[in-house]
Amino acid sequence: MIKLFDATTVFPTTSKYPDGLPGRSKVDTSTDAAIAIAPKLNKIQHRVYNFVAARGSRGATASEISATLDIWRDSVGPRLTELRDAGLIADSKSRRPSPRGKGEIVWIEQDADAQTEIF
Repeated sequence: MIKLFDATTVFPTTSKYPDGLPGRSKVDTSTDAAIAIAPKLNKIQHRVYNFVAARGSRGATASEISATLDIWRDSVGPRLTELRDAGLIADSKSRRPSPRGKGEIVWIEQDADAQTEIF
């Protein structure tokens, strides 16, 4: 497996965020929002959210998340829907090809103001 992203090389290990990953672009309000939602997310939701948030404006597709985090694609899709419904991530309106060549949604972190409490 090719590792596309290694958070430890990008973010300092002294971060106050639970997995060492800040919110969007290390903005304090985004980091605070990420810390606030952490206890409400299950393990896979948390990993998926962290990955999408860490990718910034580049975002991530379900296939990229699945391959990088070594989580079944069928487990990633529903987590993305849950995170979208909670207002934590959003469809960037961009598409990238999946491994099979079909367009996939590129997910990005949602602004903290749009996040809701549904968990």
